[in-house]
Amino acid sequence: MPDAEREGTTGGGRAFPWAVFVLSFALLLSDFTSRNVLVPAFPLIRRDWAVSDAQLGALTGVVALASGSRWSSSSSRPTGGRC
Repeated sequence: MPDAEREGTTGGGRAFPWAVFVLSFALLLSDFTSRNVLVPAFPLIRRDWAVSDAQLGALTGVVALASGSRWSSSSSRPTGGRC
């Protein structure tokens, strides 16, 4: 194999793990952010729905579990071409 071809394959080989890392980090950051958007809305939810602090804490837990189970269940079974 010529040197030029070998250099091309090793350079691309180094970029792939970084691309996977960056995409994974972006996905986790997006998930973290989407769950934490709920917290600033607590005063509005408390007023409109008349819920207690304990109920708001439970709501946060349910949202965290639902978003976590969404990712784990979607990766463990085939989607049939749908996302």
